[in-house]
Parts: sequence; structure tokens; C-alpha cells
Amino acid sequence: MGTKKWLLEAGLRYDQRSIFSTSNNDGRQYPDRSYNSVSTNAGATYRIKNDFLLTLSASSAWRAPNINELYSDGLHHGAARIEKGDSSLSPERANGIITGLSFNRNRWSVDIGIYTKLINDFIYLEPTYPPQLTIRGAFPSFKFSQTNARLSGTDISVAYEISHHISWAGKASILRAWNRKANDWLIQMPADRFENELGYTFRNGKFFKESYLKLNAQNVLKQNRIPADGPIEITKPDGSVIKASDYAPPPGAYMLFGFEAGTEISMGKHNFFLIIGVSNLFNKVYRDYMNAFRYYCDDMGRNISLRIKMPFELPKQGKQKINS
Repeated sequence: MGTKKWLLEAGLRYDQRSIFSTSNNDGRQYPDRSYNSVSTNAGATYRIKNDFLLTLSASSAWRAPNINELYSDGLHHGAARIEKGDSSLSPERANGIITGLSFNRNRWSVDIGIYTKLINDFIYLEPTYPPQLTIRGAFPSFKFSQTNARLSGTDISVAYEISHHISWAGKASILRAWNRKANDWLIQMPADRFENELGYTFRNGKFFKESYLKLNAQNVLKQNRIPADGPIEITKPDGSVIKASDYAPPPGAYMLFGFEAGTEISMGKHNFFLIIGVSNLFNKVYRDYMNAFRYYCDDMGRNISLRIKMPFELPKQGKQKINS
């Protein structure tokens, strides 16, 4: 419901998730599990002016543990690490508040969101010691654990139309994750990141339409907000042993550049879209804190992609366009 200035909304949702096994070959018995709970949401939007909105919402939500969080017990080949599940994990339960501001006037477009969430029984991967040796080598070991967490942060998006053909857009994502039980930072959380994009659109020609060129830069800071110590034992060159929260320290900050160009090409009665993009344009050597392979190798280097989108029509039951 709402008025010219106010819009109020509320929601209620019930979910149930059941997990059961029909057969297995390891001889173990896995009990059936059932999780259910209610999620709620209430929000208000206030129109300060036609182009200026202020929003506030409060919500409660829950999440049941996944199969891998409950029963993992061995090498995760996609992440190159040992993962140990915990069948006693409880559902996560979260309460959060989000405040938003939206501004659109003339050439400017601004969206700002500020949030904080209190999550009880937050499920996360915790490094454990020692690493495990397999026939394929030694791998870092992790277990799924639970704690009470507080996640706070902001997401900012700004766009400005410099001219009819030139535009700029910027984004920022900042997160602060706190382990309320340990009274320390929470491990395995994304670092602050900032993005900038400069775009140019060309005039339509006889054969080329909607042509554009975009240059982008992404800056990711070093994640310094990690637990002060932990169960991992690291031997220094002098023979001394120190305690750490992870098998390797967070990698350094990095900046990546890229570009994308696209156009719609007309050939008779048919049109198709051609898009070429390059990420990590200068082949920067870097490692991302959230990449599980950072313990072993660098992240992806220069990557070149070519995409072709061609709409076609089905002759039966009228004409219907499909993008492929």
C-alpha cells in the first residue's frame, strides 16, 4: 500500500527442506533430515522528490545446511582441498536492516545501500591443522564450522553521462565481517573492491548499429581483516613456529584492466550481434583472496572472448524470436 510519498510493503514466507537417502554403497546409515522455518520482510520507501528515493527494510531469514556442509569427507577436486562436513550443523538464522538511497537526475544516477546483518549459527569453512597427505600429495584441510557473525557493509553504484556518446560508471563494495563468538574478524570474507568503466557509443551506420566500446578497471584491496591467530602451525626460516589462521597470508592488492566492444551487424534481412572482450588486458600476475587455488597458483591471465548472438524465427505458430 502507499501514497504519493510513501510505499509500504511486507512479506511472509514459509520454507521446508528435506534431505533423505535411498541407497548407498559405504554401509553407513544417514538419517533423514527436515528443516523448516518462516522468513519475514517489512519495508518502506519515501519519495523525497520525484528523482530522490529513500528506502528502509528489515528482514529475518534462515538457511538450512547444504549436503556438502553436512557430509563432506575428503578431497574436493574442484577446490584442491580437504573438506570435512559436520552432520550436527544447525540452520543459519539472520536478522538484518538495509537502508538505501536512489538518486536519478539529469545525467546522474546514484544508488547507495548500507546494510548490517546478525547471523546466528553462520556456516563457514575454517582451516584446520595438520594438512592431509593423500596419494596425490598434501592438501590444506578445512572443516565446516558455525559461529555467530555480524556482516556490515555498503554497495555503491554511480553513473554519469558525460555527453551523448560518452558515459562513466563506478561501483564500490565494502564488507566488514565480525566473528561475535571469537571477538575477531571472520575468515574467508571478500576484500574491498572498486570498479570504474568508461564507455563510448558510436552513431548508427548503414551496416553497423548500437556499436560501443567499454574500458574498465577493477581495483581489489588486500584483505587485512583476518583472525589474529588460529590452529595452523607455520615454521619460519629460523626454525621457530608461529600460529596462524590460514595456510598462507592474504595476497596483495591488485588492479586489472579490460575492454569490451560490440556491434549489431545488418546483412540483408538478418541481424546478428558481435561482441569481443578482453579481461586482464595487461596479463597481470595476481591472486585473489577468495580463490581456493591461491595456495598453489596465480589467477587467470589475459582472457580473450568472442561472442556471436544471432536471432532466428520459428515458422510454426506465428513468428517468435529466439536468441542463441
